[in-house]
Amino acid sequence: MSISNDKEKGNGTPDVSGGPFIGNGCHHGFAVISITPPATSDNKDATDLDQDMGTCGDGLIWDYSWYTIYIYYTGTGTGKMYDYSPENPAPWSDMPVLMVNFDRNVKYIGSYAFADVNDLFLLFFNQGIEEIGDHAFYEFDSITDIKILGNIKIFGESAFGEGSKLEAVGLQEGINSIGDYAFKGCIELRNVVLPNSLTTIGTGVFDDCPYLPDTNLNLDAVAGLASVSPVMAPALIRLN
Repeated sequence: MSISNDKEKGNGTPDVSGGPFIGNGCHHGFAVISITPPATSDNKDATDLDQDMGTCGDGLIWDYSWYTIYIYYTGTGTGKMYDYSPENPAPWSDMPVLMVNFDRNVKYIGSYAFADVNDLFLLFFNQGIEEIGDHAFYEFDSITDIKILGNIKIFGESAFGEGSKLEAVGLQEGINSIGDYAFKGCIELRNVVLPNSLTTIGTGVFDDCPYLPDTNLNLDAVAGLASVSPVMAPALIRLN
């Protein structure tokens, strides 16, 4: 799976010829997070950065092209993005962003990195990412369906909070921790699949999600949901 970026032709669309999507597709507002990344890393040089490029972490630079943010690894460093905040937003915060593509060496997505990126509809996560920071995708308004790979062990407080159109979440085996209020305020969320690997569930993870049957979860409660039938309960939380 790769993104073509032919500036002369003005073509910056996903190239799906390398393999199938995993999940529900990438059309009609659907987002597919479990995408196989390109086999090689485009190690970029952090010199001569223009206004559509810059550093965004330890050993990371960003590039903006055709409504897409590319996060590249320079070849040295931890691969951890910077943390941002409402007072210190990410440099692309005022740009129209439809897609984000992460290099395979990115390990951590910073706090508030893509908060309020309202047009975002497609994410290309790689199998190297291990943690998603607090409020990383807070108040995203275009994504309806996400599947998160098990290599992402931890995602932080309100990481996907206030996703106004999010309807379904699938967390794959390997994820250990869900931060406080991770999906709080996702008012259309109706179907959540949780992995057996969870060891920590934060406070109010599904608060203000009116379609879900029980938003006051702990690990014991999750274990008791293993036998819930999706046929009997179309709006549900269940184990993977």
